[in-house]
Amino acid sequence: LAGNDNGMLSERRGPPELSVEASASLYNLTRALHIELPHLVDVEPSAVDAASLTFPFVDFLSPDVELRGLLGEVLARGINPYRRAVGASISSLRAAVRAGAKISKKPVPSIELTPSGSLKLSLSLELKADAPALPGTGALPIPNGVSDAFSVRLDLVSELRLNREGKVYEHRILENRVNGRKSPADVVSGWISGAAASQDDGAQGAMKMF
Repeated sequence: LAGNDNGMLSERRGPPELSVEASASLYNLTRALHIELPHLVDVEPSAVDAASLTFPFVDFLSPDVELRGLLGEVLARGINPYRRAVGASISSLRAAVRAGAKISKKPVPSIELTPSGSLKLSLSLELKADAPALPGTGALPIPNGVSDAFSVRLDLVSELRLNREGKVYEHRILENRVNGRKSPADVVSGWISGAAASQDDGAQGAMKMF
């Protein structure tokens, strides 16, 4: 049963039915995410300005798209503020790579269609950087058997909610983990809010997360 006269849904719930056009948009959005997300932090000489960054799903955004934080708070509303917020966050990660961090494992996204019809995105990113040297001393002495580099693993989980036209009207951050440990909601949300206001502030915020 799909429902009854009282409007109660049965246990056989599933994603809402979409039009042919919306279904095609959902497929093409999923395809774009699979292609572009693994290259999210690739360093390119032209990828300096957050506003000029290309996004894997910019063509699938609703004009009134919202970016929401871990607490459900609105971090950005509208395409341009959304692009600035997400773009600054991406730039901060790329800044870490430019500063010497290496991508030790290519990001592989997981994209899941949920029962409500939204897309759940999971992306893991592993970075490795050399241990810093003390000023005026050169490289630190490393004991035998101890690595001279430290690793950071970022696990990012978010949800894209789509309207009946197959456009993303809400991007909600669900979870962020650093080396397997959940980040405090207020810290992460504050970091992204700051990144939206200033790309330079966003780069510093990313380094604080490390």
